[in-house]
Amino acid sequence: MITEPTVIWDMPEDEYHAHEGSLSASGAKLLAPPAPCPAKFKHQQEKGRPDKPEFDFGHAAHRILLGKGNDIEVLVGRDGEPFTSMRTGASKEAAKAARAAGRVPMLATEYERAEAVAKSVREDPIIGPAFTAGDAEVSLFWPDAETGVIRRARFDWITPEVAGRRRIIVDLKTARTAEPYAFGRSAADLGYAISAANYVDGAIACGLADDPVFLLAVVEKTEPYVVTTFQADDDLLELGRALMRKAIHLYAECTRRDQWPGYVTDVARLELPGYYIQRIEDLIA
Repeated sequence: MITEPTVIWDMPEDEYHAHEGSLSASGAKLLAPPAPCPAKFKHQQEKGRPDKPEFDFGHAAHRILLGKGNDIEVLVGRDGEPFTSMRTGASKEAAKAARAAGRVPMLATEYERAEAVAKSVREDPIIGPAFTAGDAEVSLFWPDAETGVIRRARFDWITPEVAGRRRIIVDLKTARTAEPYAFGRSAADLGYAISAANYVDGAIACGLADDPVFLLAVVEKTEPYVVTTFQADDDLLELGRALMRKAIHLYAECTRRDQWPGYVTDVARLELPGYYIQRIEDLIA
């Protein structure tokens, strides 16, 4: 049982995600505004993270670049030739067997693309040097000072301690686009402010750094695999901490009561979007 700040350098990925009685950034995103839903959080806790093929490509890029994570299995048929589709009965059975063995199934063509993505990040002049030294897939657990809730985080990468330099936490993301404005919208939808705040708070609480830098290394999934590096500034971290605080309090309250409601606890008022009301008013004026 976690009772004090703890850093685990070699915790298996599946074991980290299955850890009970703690709150991660991904869990907090289901409990934070604008649409907290404890019922969905509880379901995820009980059933675990579902296997989603759309996540496999990002996992493969992580595994190739960082050297840690579940192993990849390039699927081949009985004839020894790589499958060219995941839609055939034989390839589906092979993929199912790979997942049952704890491996991530991939087509050879997709694995080659993941290698190209990792190479692009490694050779990027801005973020590439950060991966020359450091530790991958580092798990942190620490008690929240206000509520006692156990929080957790898992860094994709953290650079070593070097005198006179701020330690860097890197979160690697594959995305449709790394164009700053478009990715900013995605980051808002996906709650990356919560992730950034949780990572930074974890590093401080666990004594890894007094003032770490949090960077998002975003690489596009199609050629030429453009990379953009984003830094979480103080305003973003402040927003993330406020959202995380809401999530922590809701988690603590739901745990105390052992009640995990949906979006609302009473009849909800049906509200139509403002743009729709304006359009109708213009049409009937």
